[in-house]
Amino acid sequence: MKNIVLKNICLCISAAAIFSSCKPEERVIGTTETSWQLLAASETPAALKIIEHPGSKIIQDDAYFSANQQEFPAVTKIVEYKGALYLLKKDSAQIEVVDNKTFKKVGGIDLGANSGSALDITFANATTAYVIHANSSMVSVIDITTNTVARTIAVGRVPVAIAAVGNQVYVANQDDNTVSVIDTRTNIVEATLPVHTAPMALQGHPEQNEMLVLSLGGGKLLKEGEAKSPARLTFIDAATRQTISSVSVFEVAKDSLIGVPIGFALAQSAYPYAFVAFKKSLIRVDARRHNSAKVIQRTIPASGIVYNFKRNELFISNRDAASTQVTTADPVSGDKRSTFTLPFSANYLLPF
Repeated sequence: MKNIVLKNICLCISAAAIFSSCKPEERVIGTTETSWQLLAASETPAALKIIEHPGSKIIQDDAYFSANQQEFPAVTKIVEYKGALYLLKKDSAQIEVVDNKTFKKVGGIDLGANSGSALDITFANATTAYVIHANSSMVSVIDITTNTVARTIAVGRVPVAIAAVGNQVYVANQDDNTVSVIDTRTNIVEATLPVHTAPMALQGHPEQNEMLVLSLGGGKLLKEGEAKSPARLTFIDAATRQTISSVSVFEVAKDSLIGVPIGFALAQSAYPYAFVAFKKSLIRVDARRHNSAKVIQRTIPASGIVYNFKRNELFISNRDAASTQVTTADPVSGDKRSTFTLPFSANYLLPF
């Protein structure tokens, strides 16, 4: 039973990552531009679509097939970094590298037959990436100048998320209730830090040299004898590797012990707020003072959330088998800016 529940939580995390990752150094579009585009990956049929806004018009039904004359692969995640899209293939120990303008394949990374499929990836610098795997307690260190595995690093049990801040890479070990801290200069785990029960997501805050850790809380994985507790957002000082604060986040007080967060986004705008999404609520946490969790929306259904650096706004998604609703929101107030619906189920979205 335990393995089944862990798998379900991983699927929940995958849904939370419906928006593909992008870095703040990528081109900023700006909310004042009247026309912009969205890259959308669908599973049925498998395709990489280009959507033009406003109007949500599909201007290219499958940019990947047009560029490569091959079917778009099933992916667990897409991450954009320095002119490339990294496609983490589903049920495969392969990562495909695609040019983010032409969508042509420019390379691939073979993680090794015994490594398992890639679950998440982060980029510590211009030459090195770190990958966690499904059903493995190893991190693969990737030389992205040659697209080869340089080495592996052992971490905790059931790693589900990975993120970088400064010269450190953090790995969330869900079954251990810890995060492993890897020094990228030595590629050694230099610390293992306890966090709240069942960590599920990470995000670095480079301006404050901090790592944010979202944990599901006790009782969500149905471990025998585990006490129920609310989800929490923990702030860790990357310099001292000490916990600064840990803030309870929940939709309503009476449901604090049972609410399951979908994911969170750190809006690094004029004032930093972290937004934690539940199925029907959006909670804002002051990421500068590390306190003040407040429900600010009860009308935005969510299956995923991300802060879009390119347009300085929150993107909140909600998808079903036939369509995907996307709501954009202000990165400070959380107020809705716009809502549009895509006529297909998108498992990944990327503003570009």
